[in-house]
Amino acid sequence: MRFSCLPILFLAPFVLGQVTPGGSTTPMTERAAASSTAATAVRPSPSRSSAIGPDAPVIIIDGFCETPPARPKSAAAASKAKSAAGCKTAITRAQFDELANAIRLDMDAATKRQLATFYPKLLVMQREFGQRGLEKDPRVRKSLAFAKLRSEAEETAKRLKEDADNVPQAEIEKYYKDHASAYETSELQRVYIPKQKRQADGKESRAESDQEAMKKEAHALQARAAAGENLIKLQNEAYESAGIVGARPPVYLGKLTANDVPPGQRSVMTVKPGEVSDLIEDPSGYYVFKAMSKGVKSLAQAQSDIGASLAQQKFSEVMQKIEQSVKTELNEEYFPTSSPSAPAAKSLGTRPGGR
Repeated sequence: MRFSCLPILFLAPFVLGQVTPGGSTTPMTERAAASSTAATAVRPSPSRSSAIGPDAPVIIIDGFCETPPARPKSAAAASKAKSAAGCKTAITRAQFDELANAIRLDMDAATKRQLATFYPKLLVMQREFGQRGLEKDPRVRKSLAFAKLRSEAEETAKRLKEDADNVPQAEIEKYYKDHASAYETSELQRVYIPKQKRQADGKESRAESDQEAMKKEAHALQARAAAGENLIKLQNEAYESAGIVGARPPVYLGKLTANDVPPGQRSVMTVKPGEVSDLIEDPSGYYVFKAMSKGVKSLAQAQSDIGASLAQQKFSEVMQKIEQSVKTELNEEYFPTSSPSAPAAKSLGTRPGGR
């Protein structure tokens, strides 16, 4: 049977809102996942998924009809009508895949299962919406109009992001050539020396004498590193001097570019192979670096990062151009500036490209 497709906006809190430009995920709430009694969803394993044909049902909703009967006048009549109907709605793989791809092209198996669990609930609530005649309520109609407005804005932002992601290879190659120095690498080792000693109870010591002792130790370790001593040995001694028990930070850092190094430590990129840096200090401690070799990150290695950077830049520019095509003025008397103690307003805006 065919099935009705709800506006994608209603799925946003559970599916669309889980992916951000940074790539982090927030699945549907556990409460919604636990109350999965409205439908029985087929969860194919990777080996079985390809064997399921496009017309095979993957969700069966028992007690739900695409075209519901007229609303009964009493609870008894409703119960009788429900038992008499005995209808089911089957959603095929092709239909479900079409829905999932409309929401997100790269939806993984776990998220598809969440959608399969949640989607029937939306269909049932949509049926209830119609039976209650809520579409005639002026307040509801205004709310739905705003939902449509927001959904259209989100769809536009999504399309703009997709367009921006299509970065021509020639642009990537030109960027790599124009920023060649950014892809120079240095193979580094590092010793980290904490500023504070640990007391017997594990807490950091605030005594100035202990801090001075650690500073003196840091200078001594830098001199020994410059004299050619093994940095793993020096790292162990640094933690022993600080009274820290447990795992030591890694000494070998690998081949890094300047962008891989904190801004305050980028001077280490000028250290020649075999040489040791001066002592570098930041609020957390002291650092000693040793350069082992120099190299250059190839275009093939850098291409993914360059493409992502150029795509984000293009997307930001086009969004800024659209947003700045209008000028908004607020009546400050009606919309006063929030005081520091006032609760933060909930966001009503779109998530540009966040699908």
